Amino acid sequence: MKENEYILAAKSDPLCLNTLVAYASDAEKQERAVTYYQTNKEAILERNRNYVVAHKEVVAEKHKEYYEKNKEALQVKHNEYIANNADAVKAQRKEFYEKNKERLCAEKRAKRLANPEETRKKMREYRDKNRERINMQKRKDYKRDEK
Repeated sequence: MKENEYILAAKSDPLCLNTLVAYASDAEKQERAVTYYQTNKEAILERNRNYVVAHKEVVAEKHKEYYEKNKEALQVKHNEYIANNADAVKAQRKEFYEKNKERLCAEKRAKRLANPEETRKKMREYRDKNRERINMQKRKDYKRDEK
């Protein structure tokens, strides 16, 4: 700490070579780290992107482990976000659907065609579960057609 006093006193001297403090508190270390990140942000982000590209499998495995370890907490956070930003999420989902409508419909159609028996089973279950609602809609449509 005494060395720090000398360094700080001589910092303005252009002949002073030792400008790094010998002792730093946790707050000072944190402040130095934040300053370093702000001044070198682009280089740090580029280095991280390159690492992720070069080590794709390792990063994916770490993400998977983290997710498995913190599944409940992440789910709670996700549900809170959805509840707090319902309108934005709904708009975002609608925009995604509009942009990808053709692809999504084609995938759904391919899935139905690949498993016709399963598709019929699901349709039958839906009709049985919602029989009353379907009948009400048919009645409304019939009355509208009569007019």
